[in-house]
Amino acid sequence: MTTHVPTGTSLLDIGGGHAKYAIRLCKANPALHATVIDLPEALAVGEEAVTAAALTDRITLRPGDYDDLDLGTDHDTILLFNVVHGRPAEANRTLLTRAAAALRPGGSVVLLEHDEHSEDRAGDAFARVFSLNLFHGQGGQVYPTTEIEDWLHTVGLTTITTHPLSTSPGQSLITATKPT
Repeated sequence: MTTHVPTGTSLLDIGGGHAKYAIRLCKANPALHATVIDLPEALAVGEEAVTAAALTDRITLRPGDYDDLDLGTDHDTILLFNVVHGRPAEANRTLLTRAAAALRPGGSVVLLEHDEHSEDRAGDAFARVFSLNLFHGQGGQVYPTTEIEDWLHTVGLTTITTHPLSTSPGQSLITATKPT
């Protein structure tokens, strides 16, 4: 994961309550400071993990609904890992617009999502059932990569790349950069 996630000094992890990604990236990048935004009950797990990793001086946990909270500005990297599939398309477009505005020029948004039609048969079957469940339970779905890429382009992000994960068949990292 760390090889495909660009970092700088400021990371915003939207919906990363367990803080595992922020911890891993901060350990790999000593100059990085992270803010994790999620609901209070999700951050309770993250608080224990951040304390155990001795990173309380570099990882800030902000409780609240990321659809309502100020996302700040000048972030080098914004993570949206396993977020968009649980939301309706219009809510995702709005969140990505806000995320793009919170990036500094040259910064990147990175999404971790399931692939709509994975070449891995088990991954494909999982994604289809998962998508149906999301649609009926939350109004979301496993979105086609092309649709996510279109959202990113529409909010003004460029250099959009997709990296299928060999360590997690059926999932990909999608990265997009704010022009300088």
